[in-house]
Amino acid sequence: MMNVDDALRRVMDVFQSMTGRPIAPSGTELPPEVDAVSHVEARYRVFQSLLDGRDGNPVAGPAEGVATAWAPAVDVYEHERELRFEADLPGVPVSMVRVSVNGDWLFIVGERPNGHARTARYGERAHGMFAKLLALPTNARRAGIEARLRDGVLTVTIPTSGRADRAAEVHVDVKSG
Repeated sequence: MMNVDDALRRVMDVFQSMTGRPIAPSGTELPPEVDAVSHVEARYRVFQSLLDGRDGNPVAGPAEGVATAWAPAVDVYEHERELRFEADLPGVPVSMVRVSVNGDWLFIVGERPNGHARTARYGERAHGMFAKLLALPTNARRAGIEARLRDGVLTVTIPTSGRADRAAEVHVDVKSG
């Protein structure tokens, strides 16, 4: 059995190192029929598998339990009134990319199809499911988010001017060209 306090401390440390801020306390309570220790252990195993995936091993996705084969490279640019995320997605059709914002996180998920019916004799180009999770600053607005896939690069623009809104989840329509 795992030490729940140590697991929670590790999650808080990783969150703070990634975002520069501590985890905000939550008011969420588990229903009485859910065993809290089992719940935390299951969530921690998913978290640990995500951390272990940094070395290139496939990891289980948090939402759907789908193994990801790769993750796109992303550059983040901070401008005066917006954040711009540019992700390399060569060979990925716009119909296979989903972008959403949930809480303080930008989710980019999709799939690069294997363009060949036969197995390659030698292959270095990744294909299959991918997922990228990126932290957003507190001033990121949910209204006005744009996503465009052009020439194999997905550009997601998030306004940071004005008052930040906290919609529960925002799905972003990805445009092509």
